[in-house]
Amino acid sequence: MKKQVLRIAHGRPLPNSEINRAYKESFCIWNVYRRSTQSGVLPKAYMFGTPVIANDIGSFLEFVRPEETGKIISLSVDLDEILKNVLEIRKDIDKHPQKAHNFS
Repeated sequence: MKKQVLRIAHGRPLPNSEINRAYKESFCIWNVYRRSTQSGVLPKAYMFGTPVIANDIGSFLEFVRPEETGKIISLSVDLDEILKNVLEIRKDIDKHPQKAHNFS
């Protein structure tokens, strides 16, 4: 946010070092799927103490604690609602990482 930069990587395999750097440098992780929720994104985000924005399908409801480890959104939300959630996490960034990192 300080540099006003958003990087989106797709279409190529990312080395582990690049993936880890992205988690470390991010203030939140977007983890939204249409069908599957079984990826390593959620646990890896928590390993880095990075809160997530996840959708309300599958096991996300069991593992994302709203207002503590991230936000739960619906796939049907509009861009304004998504932005609102991102800005809320950014505003309260000091409280989220510790709770995400200590998730149990």
